[in-house]
Amino acid sequence: MLENRIDLDEVRLTLFVPFEVSDSGGQTTMDNVLQLIIANPKITRKQLMEKTGKASSAIQKIIASLKEDNRIRRIGGDFGGY
Repeated sequence: MLENRIDLDEVRLTLFVPFEVSDSGGQTTMDNVLQLIIANPKITRKQLMEKTGKASSAIQKIIASLKEDNRIRRIGGDFGGY
């Protein structure tokens, strides 16, 4: 019997979600940051600061919270990863 197997450790999917980011509509800064990361996984903290108007420390806390909640995770190393 021939089995078809997929090594899930080797599979990487990219999710593209169309959306508009706005400061209105009841979205929290965390929601805005998450949407920006989904739209551009390689976005920098500096770019997140510019787009949200929040301080570096606030962005750092939001990213840490998103990681802790398993909503985002780093892929790759410190240089070249996202």
